[in-house]
Amino acid sequence: MANIHTIFAFDTSDSSMGQFFDNTLLDLLPEFYKNSFFNIFQITGDNFERSTLEDSFSQLNGEKFIFIAYAHGSNDAILCYDSHEKIIIKNVNCYFLGNSLVYTFCCHIGKELGEHLVSQNALTFIGYDSEVSYIIGLEQEFIDCANFAIKAFLIGDTIDVAVKKSKKYHTEVRNNLTSPIAKITISKNKNSMVLFGKQDLVIDDLINP
Repeated sequence: MANIHTIFAFDTSDSSMGQFFDNTLLDLLPEFYKNSFFNIFQITGDNFERSTLEDSFSQLNGEKFIFIAYAHGSNDAILCYDSHEKIIIKNVNCYFLGNSLVYTFCCHIGKELGEHLVSQNALTFIGYDSEVSYIIGLEQEFIDCANFAIKAFLIGDTIDVAVKKSKKYHTEVRNNLTSPIAKITISKNKNSMVLFGKQDLVIDDLINP
């Protein structure tokens, strides 16, 4: 049966942003469960660690998949905030992301890790090359922005069009905000979003027979 493997790696136990990551996951999951052909793996809470993630990758046997990660990051790694463990690391385990769409909400990984993933045969990377954040009290606005592009991709947009629409949506949300700090934060998020790899990727490209 045709399917699209999807791995959600969300650091929901993060003592600083875990609740936000959990809420973004709860917002996204219904979009995937609408379609029975998504084969879903969830790596969250205490299971958000390198060994569990690599075990999940190994189960895919080189097939195409979507990898969605919401966590802390650095220039060259995705991090578990409380344990300080690096779970995806440049020059160490990026080969696991071959044949995948990598969609992230992690600070800084667009500086080095994103392009490196594509060089290691990831199909496409979407992430941020600077700090990304949210404002307490405006969580839903920031959740909607963080999840916008992947939702647009799911309903048929190319990933390039989805990212462009997401940036436009960020601007629309910003224009409706009254808090100067919130306006600055959402603009920084928009301006640091980057896309590498196959820009005309569509959801059907990720179907495994």
